[in-house]
Amino acid sequence: MTGYLLLCAVLVFLCGCGTPQSVPASASQPAAEKFPVEKVMSGERIHAGERLASGYIEALNRSLTTGDFAFLKKVLPAKIDEKRALKIFESMRTGLARYGKLSDCRYLTRLDCTLYADYIWKYKFIRKTGDPRMPEQIFEVLYRVRVIHPGKAPVIVKADFMFK
Repeated sequence: MTGYLLLCAVLVFLCGCGTPQSVPASASQPAAEKFPVEKVMSGERIHAGERLASGYIEALNRSLTTGDFAFLKKVLPAKIDEKRALKIFESMRTGLARYGKLSDCRYLTRLDCTLYADYIWKYKFIRKTGDPRMPEQIFEVLYRVRVIHPGKAPVIVKADFMFK
């Protein structure tokens, strides 16, 4: 038993041993060259990202509650294929219908990832069950809007529900 413990200790010690590797040239570059300041999410860029994401969420919520794609269409980039976007929106509405009616949407937080930020909302849906013991069933899901700053203006690069 003592030999076994000694062997484990030696193996743990040896796992930490190794020869030093040379530092790649990219690691020795100044941080400003690796991560251009104009692309880092900080200061006013974070607030601009929040405004963009909030405007998108407001339009999405109006479109989801009314069923009218026009609200969402106003905040989508012009280069997006409108027919495809409409098809995705209709598919999303159909999928969300199984959770019931949209009851609430609240901003939760921002996840800072240096070069982009994820803005997170919590959506609450309520579905009537018809059962007097539990007349309503609640479903809460998260919605993420990912924003980057490729230049001066923020851009939404991803927006999706995050289901369990």
